[in-house]
Amino acid sequence: MGATDVLPFVPVAGLSMEECAEMARKVGSRIGKELQIPVFLYERAASRPERVNLATVRKGEYEGLAAKLKSPEWRPDFGPAEMNVRSGAVICGARPFLIAYNVTLNTRDKMGANDIALDIREKGRPPGLPIRRSITAMAI
Repeated sequence: MGATDVLPFVPVAGLSMEECAEMARKVGSRIGKELQIPVFLYERAASRPERVNLATVRKGEYEGLAAKLKSPEWRPDFGPAEMNVRSGAVICGARPFLIAYNVTLNTRDKMGANDIALDIREKGRPPGLPIRRSITAMAI
């Protein structure tokens, strides 16, 4: 959603999840106050249940941020509730360790890519959701 996008605090060694959540809140507050960038808290630092999930907070991304900020339910946790065209917004939080990677597929078929994502993501494919893969062989 912005130049920094997501700023997670992860308890790697000698820190608890709650200590990381408190750091996320303090840093988020400073970003909002000192840099005048909207800040949304997520995961274990979330200020409300509907903001726990990163994908939910990120929905609309940078392009939809100005409209999102006009909605009272999407008032940032810190910083101004107005678009910062230069920086966007920051999503700050505390979460367990995560390994993320990108895969380049030799296709333009978005459904096939979504199916693969559902197969390999931690959240996985919801029960009963069929595989719609229409590609017989995908180069990864």
